[in-house]
Formats: sequence, C-alpha cells, structure tokens
Amino acid sequence: MRHPLTLRILPETLGVFKLSPNTAIPAELFQCDPKSFLSITRTSDELSIVADTSFQCPVPNDANLGWRAFKIEGFLDFSLVGILSEISSCLAEADISLFAISTFNTDYILVRQHDFEKTIERLSSRYVIISEGVS
Repeated sequence: MRHPLTLRILPETLGVFKLSPNTAIPAELFQCDPKSFLSITRTSDELSIVADTSFQCPVPNDANLGWRAFKIEGFLDFSLVGILSEISSCLAEADISLFAISTFNTDYILVRQHDFEKTIERLSSRYVIISEGVS
C-alpha cells in the first residue's frame, strides 16, 4: 500500500489555448516570471499552451481562462501505476472534469475555477492538500 499522495495547490490562475501546429511559439511567453507555470506541447495537430495569466503573460483573446492547478508532490517514477486514474475517478464521482499535464517529474491536475472549492473538498477527503500562499 502506498503512502497518501500530497497535492500542492499552485497559486496561479491559468489559461489554456491552442494554435496551429506550424505556429511559432510566442517568444513573449518566455519573458514571464520563470517560476510561473508554463506548459507547451506541439503535436502534428496543434500547439497547445497552458500559461499563468496572473503575471500578464500574453494569451490570445480566445484562450480558455480560469483554470487552477494541483501539483502532485514528489518525483513520480515511470513505473508507478494508477495515480491519475485514482484522482480522476475521485473527481468524476463529484462530476468535476479535469485537464491533466504530465512532466518528467510529476503530474498536474487542472480544474476550472468554478469547480476549485469543490475540488479541494473532494481531494482533501483522500489526499493531503498543501495550500500555502494560495488565495
């Protein structure tokens, strides 16, 4: 049995947007605070960007705004199984949709701002939630 997961609430409000796959990555995104959240994924179908909107990072007018993120604390080895499934099932039971982003080290769970408090309630029943510096 593994130890309970710890999720850290990120302080940023995020925007999600996509561009054509042949679009250049907007250079001004790299002028934002280097500690703020930024995820860029290019596939043959799209250039998908998630950026912190609270530091005036440039996002298009049609960006999907108002996302909040939870970071799974610690390094998640590639051999671990079912972590995203556990979290998504927990949220699905409460009718909360999510957008997941995986990095080399860990996973991030994004939920819409209007589901944020409900998400905290739901996740805190199963996981340790750290909310330092979050308003």
